[in-house]
Amino acid sequence: MWIEPSRITLTTTNPNHRIGYRFNVTVYMNITGGLGVFSYQIAIHYDRSQLKVVAGDVTGVAGVKSEFFGAHSMVSLAGPVFDTSFLGNGSALAYEGLEGTDIQSLPRMASLWWFTLEAVATPSPGQSLASSIDISTETSSNNWVADQNLGYNVLPKSGAYDCNYTFASGETPTTHDLTVYVLNVQDNSSISNAGLRLKALRPITM
Repeated sequence: MWIEPSRITLTTTNPNHRIGYRFNVTVYMNITGGLGVFSYQIAIHYDRSQLKVVAGDVTGVAGVKSEFFGAHSMVSLAGPVFDTSFLGNGSALAYEGLEGTDIQSLPRMASLWWFTLEAVATPSPGQSLASSIDISTETSSNNWVADQNLGYNVLPKSGAYDCNYTFASGETPTTHDLTVYVLNVQDNSSISNAGLRLKALRPITM
């Protein structure tokens, strides 16, 4: 499984890129061999301090079936569910499966689910936010496919590719010049009842 696009880049110089800005990513799967695919589960993670998932659905017929199972009529869905107690905050979980004795023959490569994410933070001037919309962490554990015998097969990490997310600031940090005045006091003879007589102030700019 992998996520497309492979990179999302936002910048504060674009007036549309702000808190609340939304974009889509899509999960794909390529299975080249085996007994066929009866069902699968996908699990992704993201940095909840920077993003949140606000929507998701299968890629084929909305609410019905993905492109991967597009040729089949009896399909069941579960999810997507977000920020689950199972995977923790900053996660999405989804399942799709066939019914009865139906099976998807192999090889097969197609899209599965799309997700809409929303920016919840912007970078400080001169800084950037960077994280991953991550499918590789759960690959080999909670990203799996089940074959016609309901044998659960985890997927190799070598085929798992995340989406890199960056929100960059195009602004230059504000700097200020600080001027320090050094007061040079004359010798004791210059002290009078009226107070201190000071030599000319010598500025030092830092």
